Amino acid sequence: MQLEVPAQFAAGVQKALAEDRTLSSANFNNRAKAYHFDDAKLNELGKQGWELVGVLGSDETVPYKASSSAPGAPDVWQVNVRPANATLLFKRQLGE
Repeated sequence: MQLEVPAQFAAGVQKALAEDRTLSSANFNNRAKAYHFDDAKLNELGKQGWELVGVLGSDETVPYKASSSAPGAPDVWQVNVRPANATLLFKRQLGE
């Protein structure tokens, strides 16, 4: 079995995005996203006999415009790599 867990922005970032519609998720760096695993859900799966055997993480690349401090210099596009989601892999013994 597999369970998808999306990376989420920290609460402060989520609040900023909700309050200021001019901001986008591209305004925040790679430390702004993290995984939040539901302990209750994982414990319930364990009670059902499921064992966590692996985690596959994937990243997303987000371009952003970095302004130059030099007068008249063009803006430069850079990329930011941050967590996107994790796939939790589980196994359990087959019933007899």
